[in-house]
Amino acid sequence: MLVPTTFMGATFPVVSKINTVSLEELGIDVGNVYSINTLGSIIGSLAAGFLLIPLIGVKATVFVAAALNIGVSLTMIAASRSDAVKRFLPAAAVALVAIGAGALLTDQAAFAHGFFRIGDFGSYEAYEEYRESLTTLYFEDDVHGRIAVFEDDAGDRHLQNSGKIEGSSQPLDRQTTSLLALLPIASAEDPESVLVVGLGTGYTTLAALDTGVASVDTVEISDAVVEASELFVGDAITSDPRSEIFVNDARNYLLMTDRTYDVVSSEPSYPLSTHVSHLFTKEFYELTRDRMNEDGVFCQWIPRYLLTDEDQLMMLKTFAEVFPNTYVWGSNEGENEAVDMMLIGVKGDRELDPAEIDAAVRAASPYALD
Repeated sequence: MLVPTTFMGATFPVVSKINTVSLEELGIDVGNVYSINTLGSIIGSLAAGFLLIPLIGVKATVFVAAALNIGVSLTMIAASRSDAVKRFLPAAAVALVAIGAGALLTDQAAFAHGFFRIGDFGSYEAYEEYRESLTTLYFEDDVHGRIAVFEDDAGDRHLQNSGKIEGSSQPLDRQTTSLLALLPIASAEDPESVLVVGLGTGYTTLAALDTGVASVDTVEISDAVVEASELFVGDAITSDPRSEIFVNDARNYLLMTDRTYDVVSSEPSYPLSTHVSHLFTKEFYELTRDRMNEDGVFCQWIPRYLLTDEDQLMMLKTFAEVFPNTYVWGSNEGENEAVDMMLIGVKGDRELDPAEIDAAVRAASPYALD
């Protein structure tokens, strides 16, 4: 990154010098360059996020941006007074077109693995063997991430978001995602309205609908995830009249909605991801609590297997500051190893009976829980 960022950083002072006519008008000349630079930054941001990426994808947008930079440089060379340099312009333009066309026509790898899960493989060869055994069922690269669905040799499907596996059809994942609905619903008193933050594979929303509640709202920021979830749950969510999906940021949705809920279950992406870390904060929990009915129940998913003990205690303390009446459950792999944690916070002082909730969850779950 050193070379391109150095040239990008040098652009403004070079253009300022070229545009400066005299010291007497230095402020005006530099100010004009600064104004045009600011306007270009605004237009570029809008064009990238709202026009180019939705139309042609992230990869092609990057190459368009690179081509624009190179095009500007060629224009500056052409405008220079050097005849020797000008003779190289046609060849440079042809090379630029050839490189751009080759890059855009090259297939983009759908599968990528996040650095924090690469330790799942003993060697790079084992990683390659696993990757090549997967069949891509869905792929979409948009402004919210690279969404893909893969099927392995065993027939299990996996939902990947920007290199992170965020759900699958494997028994443990289905158990965990179903518990994220069954636990808070069993902990509430005659719940009618449920909000699910993060659609993912759709199993949490589907489990909530299967309990018979009156309404289930789901907030998901990515259109691609909504499409990909149908490879796991079909149209069971979108065709149910009790279900409504809002494509929006969860925090923005809660700030704008006038709806309140008996149960809220939050299962966004990993807290290690900066784009969702705000959904694990005290401020978000307070905002959610304000949209909950009295004696309502909030469930927060915590990926215990990715966090240190210190991180888990910090997140538990943050949650308990907003919901002092908190219960901690685990989704186990084996007898005593809780792979995922689920924090159940009650709005109010109502005490819960863990044994009663445990029995209700086991009765409602389609899976055998150890």
